[in-house]
Amino acid sequence: ALTRNLVCLGVVGLLALAAAWIGVELFIVRHMQALVQAARRLSTGDLSTRTGLPHGPGELQQLAAAFDEMAASLEKHEMQQRLEEDLRRHNEALEEENRRIREVNQLKSEFVSLVSHELRTPLTAISGYLDLLLEAQGGQSPAKRQELLGIVKRNAERLVKLIDDLLDLSRLESGKVELNI
Repeated sequence: ALTRNLVCLGVVGLLALAAAWIGVELFIVRHMQALVQAARRLSTGDLSTRTGLPHGPGELQQLAAAFDEMAASLEKHEMQQRLEEDLRRHNEALEEENRRIREVNQLKSEFVSLVSHELRTPLTAISGYLDLLLEAQGGQSPAKRQELLGIVKRNAERLVKLIDDLLDLSRLESGKVELNI
């Protein structure tokens, strides 16, 4: 009877050890391996990694939940940094475009100022020479009148050229013509 009880006790002991080993394997070792694998993937830069373990009241389940929250937080932070970098690059591009627009507006203002001055000069000359021609129509020689008319014609042609330039600028601004440099 003693031998039978010892054998039964030995079998029960072995069954208990096997059950404990299987329980440890299922509930502790596999959870630890899942945590270790997730930590390795996270360390390689895979911020989308999660443990895949259920969250619950146990210590390993709480550790898995904390790990998953940390990975989600890191992923969110990385995404935010990427968005901020994209926004910074976009802002730099907009600032460069604004700088170019200011330069073009400055050039346009200088052009308009120059053209208004250049338009006034030939108009004054044309007006003055026409006054001379009208006042001294009978007192000047035909050669002198031809010279004065030539000056008036050249200044009129200058005005036409300046007005054409202004029209070209107007067409560029309205988008009817594209500038090919």
